Amino acid sequence: MKQIDEASFFAVRMAGLAVEKQARENANNGTRTYEKRVSASGRPYLKISPPKHIGPSGKGPNVVTGELKRHITTGTPRKGFGSYEVTVASTMVYARAVELGLPSWKGVRYPYLAPAAKALKDRGELSRIFIGALRSRLGV
Repeated sequence: MKQIDEASFFAVRMAGLAVEKQARENANNGTRTYEKRVSASGRPYLKISPPKHIGPSGKGPNVVTGELKRHITTGTPRKGFGSYEVTVASTMVYARAVELGLPSWKGVRYPYLAPAAKALKDRGELSRIFIGALRSRLGV
């Protein structure tokens, strides 16, 4: 029984890490632009422009500092009554606002976490990851 519990813990952790990886990819859409310019006095300089907003397409947030993406983490799986669960989230204070939008944003939102889990589930990858991790730990 202990071996099955350990294998389940490991399998849920691997599935959570897969969702984390996909969410990081989803949160990496827009980038800054860099343009070489020359001032009126002839000195070269680099103009750094913030990314243009993608719009309400739901493709993902723009990357300005990369902090949102860097702070997406997978927690330690918790055992419930006959089940395990793991939390994948960003620890940045504005992460929820980016995912769900704000009333002042007039419906604009850039989901990156929910689509990550849905895409992996729809493609059957979460099941394959979970079953593969269970088999590797149980030696089946």
